[in-house]
Amino acid sequence: MRERLRDAVLQLDGVDIVEGVYGNATANGTRKQKGGKVFVKVVVKAKEDLKARASGRITIKRKSYRLKVISKSVARGRSATLKLKPGRSGDARKIAGALKKSRGRANVGVTLSDGDGNSKKSKLSVTLKR
Repeated sequence: MRERLRDAVLQLDGVDIVEGVYGNATANGTRKQKGGKVFVKVVVKAKEDLKARASGRITIKRKSYRLKVISKSVARGRSATLKLKPGRSGDARKIAGALKKSRGRANVGVTLSDGDGNSKKSKLSVTLKR
């Protein structure tokens, strides 16, 4: 009886009341870029109220382009999509032109943090092609 009661107290509304961040970030393995619009999508799912912060770079044939840092609040039980776009205005055109010749790779770092100060970092990699 005590063990069941202890487990019920540690798990409230499907969320464990133990230290840690309850959520995850995912990105598709390959993403097709259309036209001059270049961006990387990251989906964040949360089991508690979280703040998601993502940044990264796109690398094509040893040339690297930074992506804008984006942050978003995600409510418990919800998911949010973060769209990372190139940091400078002319970079999207350069990336789109370079993708015509070869594939690129986007490396994205996502940090999830909750109100208690816990945080969780994820590194995601996406192949970009035309």
